[in-house]
Amino acid sequence: MKLTYAILAVAAVAVAFPNQIIAAKNTVPTYLFQMKGTAAAEMRPNPIDPTQELPCFDVPLHDLVTGEQVGMGTDCLNVAEDQESCNGLEVTAATVFNLAEGSITLQGLTSVQPTTFGSSEVTHITGAIPAEGENSIVAGDGIYDNASGSVRLSGAVNMAKLESDGQATFDCLWVVYLDNPLEDDMMGDVAVSKAVKSTTDGDTMSTQRLVLQMKGTATAEMKPNPLDETQTLPCFDVPLVDLTTGETMGMGTDCLDVAGPDECGALQVSATTTFQFDRMNYLIATGETSVQPTTFGSPDSTHITGAIPASTGGENIEAGAGIYEDATGTVRLSGAVNMAELETKGEATFDCLWVMDVTKQAPDSMDDTTSSAVNSKSGLRVVVIFHLLSLVSLSS
Repeated sequence: MKLTYAILAVAAVAVAFPNQIIAAKNTVPTYLFQMKGTAAAEMRPNPIDPTQELPCFDVPLHDLVTGEQVGMGTDCLNVAEDQESCNGLEVTAATVFNLAEGSITLQGLTSVQPTTFGSSEVTHITGAIPAEGENSIVAGDGIYDNASGSVRLSGAVNMAKLESDGQATFDCLWVVYLDNPLEDDMMGDVAVSKAVKSTTDGDTMSTQRLVLQMKGTATAEMKPNPLDETQTLPCFDVPLVDLTTGETMGMGTDCLDVAGPDECGALQVSATTTFQFDRMNYLIATGETSVQPTTFGSPDSTHITGAIPASTGGENIEAGAGIYEDATGTVRLSGAVNMAELETKGEATFDCLWVMDVTKQAPDSMDDTTSSAVNSKSGLRVVVIFHLLSLVSLSS
């Protein structure tokens, strides 16, 4: 097996400690992590089965919201080519998240597929979405001793230098949902995730990083493209959800121009998406999304998706209203979708992670009523989830 494919496996990533909200004793936290950086493969024993040697990658672990490095992740990958999906890879990963308070060891099955839009920054998209109730954690120590829970991965990787230099560059998003509380006597000041970070530049502008989820089932309806009313597209209305609490924060309308599928089942999706937070406040973004079949059969997701603005043109926030009237910035998507009922019922089920960097008018310079419609005391009321990815043969 080529080392080239081994690195790509992205199946295991980093667990980063998010933003400084201190968890109470006996809390069951959710963590948002990012594995971001370039790594070279080294042959090492599988941390779950030491009798097996695998190519392993050490990658920095970052807090997805703040960007702060919080540890290192070791990802050991067993890679096989998927014979039914052209250039896809099936990756079984054993991953260790090494954090200050302890380590988490997990095992997962990851689909790895080429992007459908050409890019110098990203060559493949990845996804590992466990079934509901499935435990991904096989071991832990420190405060994570006896931990169990679900770990999902949605990300991107650049393998352009894998064969020549033995390196790959990762940009992968992880969500860890623990099933059980952390130990009271070991808890300490453990930070749990929140979905929004805000900073102010001077007196008038602020920048927010939002990490959110589009989750739910929607039926396609033909509607005008919100940026070009001469064009009618299939659109999906999907709830916008606070990733850390599950609370519905608004609705997204995703209007999709789809090309494909090709002989491998791949789709190219150009999306125009409206994020309606309330009657007065919304954002509109555009993006080019790669949609590929999963390489591991799953009852919950049929395709993985990815749209990385840096790889397809940069800023993609096109319009807004209310507190977002003059907003600019980028939205990236890494997710999964179930299109099993798309042809028969016109339905698709979304489970997509979104990271949005928004520059807008600072809260102190806004009307208080408008601002409070989107922001709670904890600073989390803005929810964004750009381009609900989905679709497929709706175009056929």
